[in-house]
Amino acid sequence: MNSSDQITTIRQGQQRREYWKRFWAYRELLYFLARRDFVVKYRQTMAGIIWLLMRPLQQVFIFTVIFGVIANLPSGEVSYPVLVMSGVVIWQFFSAIVTQSSNCLVNNTNLITKVFFPRILLPVGTVAPNLIDLAINLIALAVIMALYGDFPTWRIAFLPIPIMLAGFIALGFGMWFSAAAARYRDFRQLSTFLLQGFHLLSPLGYSSDILSERLGIWTFLYYCNPLVGVIDLTRWCVLPAGAADLPHMGMLAISLGFGLLLIYSG
Repeated sequence: MNSSDQITTIRQGQQRREYWKRFWAYRELLYFLARRDFVVKYRQTMAGIIWLLMRPLQQVFIFTVIFGVIANLPSGEVSYPVLVMSGVVIWQFFSAIVTQSSNCLVNNTNLITKVFFPRILLPVGTVAPNLIDLAINLIALAVIMALYGDFPTWRIAFLPIPIMLAGFIALGFGMWFSAAAARYRDFRQLSTFLLQGFHLLSPLGYSSDILSERLGIWTFLYYCNPLVGVIDLTRWCVLPAGAADLPHMGMLAISLGFGLLLIYSG
């Protein structure tokens, strides 16, 4: 060994202290990872963003027929397609981040084994492309609201809050599943299974006010689903005045606390 050679010893405590410093040092790589995911997603597609719009519009049509026409559930002072679309856009943002971040370590095995960088960049890098998708879906929501004569109020200025909550919670789930899937491939299927469960238990095709009145003492368990508070807050932000009530602050605290806990532990 030459005298100029140096030996670096990495200890566990040192890794914890330096982790976020390394994350900031590699922030430029985060941009390239996000750009790569966005380009790969829409490369060689004939319809482009039309496929992005078809997913939420399909759910809007199905939920409107089932809950609005067949079940004849009330939608308050807003049209039923607008009620459904206001929940679907934030759900699509959440589910896309969970799905992509859950598979990020397995799908980037070659990159991980060849280049050193903070692994947290991979799940975090899935947020930016989905923010672009969310912006496109929000434009579609604005068009639908204009067609039905439903216009937002000043409360739309608070829309970044539920978007941030949805991103936190999705990243927390994604970090857990990505680490577990790297060792046990079964967790890739489990993440899809849990997403389907959250999809059924979230107020996408109906208003939470209708269900909470019927649940009674079980309302607290209903709001333990962190997506309930996020969707209710999104509707309060984008729907006209009187169409959606402000969610209980305690329920929003549960959503935020749950998301932060998942990110820290993940």
